[in-house]
Amino acid sequence: MWKTSKRERLWKRAYGELGTKEWVGNPDNPEVIKYYKGAGVPQDNDEVPWCAAFVGWVLDEEGLPNTKSLLARSYQEYGKEVELREAEEGDIVVLSRGKPWQGHVGFYHKHDNKYIYLLGGNQSNQVNIQGYDLNRLVTIRRA
Repeated sequence: MWKTSKRERLWKRAYGELGTKEWVGNPDNPEVIKYYKGAGVPQDNDEVPWCAAFVGWVLDEEGLPNTKSLLARSYQEYGKEVELREAEEGDIVVLSRGKPWQGHVGFYHKHDNKYIYLLGGNQSNQVNIQGYDLNRLVTIRRA
């Protein structure tokens, strides 16, 4: 019997959330609020940065541990590191942003010579696929 890999399950779960958006003002989107809860960092405001909450929720939904943190860089040591040339959809990507403790995290989709494309939360305040400068890549992790 064919078995779906963890990576494929993570990708499918994350992909199913495409289009979820945070709402401006009150009320807050309960779909975004569920990401915080599932990641183990409950919030009642969908405007608190939530890229790591989204990744944590996806991992939790698939029965995998998460970092229970809202810091994107908390995923820098998660699982096993893989090289960019070996990355596959569903691998976790950590990017740099601003100060050394800041970052962004999402799921690998693809890359080219200039960009790495992530399926992630809090990308322009929603779950979508977006490209980022490849020079921001910190690490790629496999659950």
